[in-house]
Amino acid sequence: MEEEETAEFIHSGNFGIVERVRGADGVMYARKTFDPTDSVADFPDLLEKARQRFLRETQIQAQIRHPNIMPVLDSGVTDGAAWFTMPLADESRSTTSSASGRPAR
Repeated sequence: MEEEETAEFIHSGNFGIVERVRGADGVMYARKTFDPTDSVADFPDLLEKARQRFLRETQIQAQIRHPNIMPVLDSGVTDGAAWFTMPLADESRSTTSSASGRPAR
């Protein structure tokens, strides 16, 4: 799936960010990108282990079909950053997260 544009930040954590993106097909998706915080980036060994874990977990999640687990639609590495796309969860469609990662009220 080729993405045309990043539309909106959804959430971030210690190892990555989730953004709402518009695919080349015009449909909105969620893209999770491995983007560790500075506290993790200061430890190269830990950083590489975390990156490899992200890639493994992406491969495993792509194989799982369960109603409570979002399917991986596409994945890859762009400019050294690993990522995967998935459908937007209903909550992500109807709410906008604040910079704190909590849904806006």
